[in-house]
Amino acid sequence: MKNKYYKPPKFIFWVLEKLFENDIAESALGEYEENYNYLRINEGGIKANYWFYVEFINVMADRLLLSMYRSIIMLRNYIIVAFRNMARQKVYSFINILGLSIGIACSLLVFLYVQDEYSYDKFHENSGRLYRVWAKEYNPERGREIFNAATPYMLPDVLRRDYPEVEFSIHYDIIPLTVKKDESIFSESILSTEPEFLKMFTFPIKYGDKINPLTQLNSIVLTEDMAIKYFNTPNPVGGKLNINLGAQDEEFTVTAILDNIPGNSSMNFAFIIPFEKRKLLLNPGLYNSWGNISSESYILVNENTDVPAFEEKLQLISENYYEKDMGLFPPTVYRNTP
Repeated sequence: MKNKYYKPPKFIFWVLEKLFENDIAESALGEYEENYNYLRINEGGIKANYWFYVEFINVMADRLLLSMYRSIIMLRNYIIVAFRNMARQKVYSFINILGLSIGIACSLLVFLYVQDEYSYDKFHENSGRLYRVWAKEYNPERGREIFNAATPYMLPDVLRRDYPEVEFSIHYDIIPLTVKKDESIFSESILSTEPEFLKMFTFPIKYGDKINPLTQLNSIVLTEDMAIKYFNTPNPVGGKLNINLGAQDEEFTVTAILDNIPGNSSMNFAFIIPFEKRKLLLNPGLYNSWGNISSESYILVNENTDVPAFEEKLQLISENYYEKDMGLFPPTVYRNTP
């Protein structure tokens, strides 16, 4: 009786056919078939298949190494030819390389600049719900209408009272004041705002009261750099600073220390005092006048607020209080608006 002739697994055998060069494929594949058949008859199917798969893996590894070697040799030849061409045409090569280098450098600089610009204010957890209120008015110096971020002092109170879409509304008022600590006297730009400011914006509190650091009229919040500047320590919570508020110096107590303001923040401040303290310094007639537009106004809208519809409702302010069109900008958009 004639013995059965066993052939290797078809798919693996087909792959081997593709891997071998045409001139050696027939003899090599024939040898694999003979060896596989011999092992299958004498040693069994398990040993025959094991041998065949090991041989297949070895062939794959050899072909991979051969392909890599050929690629390296080809790359080496390309590099040699390139250097020979550059050596023969030095000026032409220098101009090409210089132009390519400048192009790459300029592209990287533009990319980094754009990336930096688009990163502004994105670190705020509520960045998608934060807006700065603007008023459209005619600027005679520019000869056109502008979007003015300075708004009446009364505006945040009205927004807080009359618009349920607004979760928080605050004043953002930077004022120059004289700060004293012992014998040191400095002129500083100080932010006066409501306690909700630190709930709206993500400026992490590193030391001190992390819940309500601006509830007391004479409380003050510093950045870490200012803490070191005035107290020579990053954690001077409880320390005292004297601030000249016009008529006299007043003592403020440090209630919290913020991490330094990130470079990609459109807000730049180092001190915060309560706006209620600032309000005491204002002439009541000025504060209650819609003509006093010294402060900026920020709001945090409630989640799922229809912002375009809310902007339409803001025109009621124009009709009832302030004869200018009102609107909203995300803080970063206004930063890049002329």
